[in-house]
Amino acid sequence: MKRQLHMVLQNNEGFFLPYTIILSMFILLNITTMIFLHENDAYTNKTVNELPEIDTLIQMTKAKFIQDKLYEDTTSGKTEYHHPSGDVSVKFKWVDENIIEADTEVRTLQGTESSKVFRLYVSDEVVMIDD
Repeated sequence: MKRQLHMVLQNNEGFFLPYTIILSMFILLNITTMIFLHENDAYTNKTVNELPEIDTLIQMTKAKFIQDKLYEDTTSGKTEYHHPSGDVSVKFKWVDENIIEADTEVRTLQGTESSKVFRLYVSDEVVMIDD
């Protein structure tokens, strides 16, 4: 047995296969890593590009919520607003005699979902927003 192995390894014959396997694994690892990084970058770009749209939807909802004054005759409630770039669902409740807490869930037309809580301070026709 030892003699056969010695004959195979003589003159460096048979050493190409391990080098080829190592080089192939290195190339495969690099390609796989590049694919995952590209997918992660695409997801991050999509999310970051939609953040201003989500903030705009929340600001429009706050203005409409204050204008509608649905909170005046109830202790809690739920309403939905349909804007051109997405829908916003608002659940609100009084947490103090002058403070309303509103929990918003935003759904954009591209399918991104987000949520944010804001508070309204209501005092004799003056409404202040605390994010």
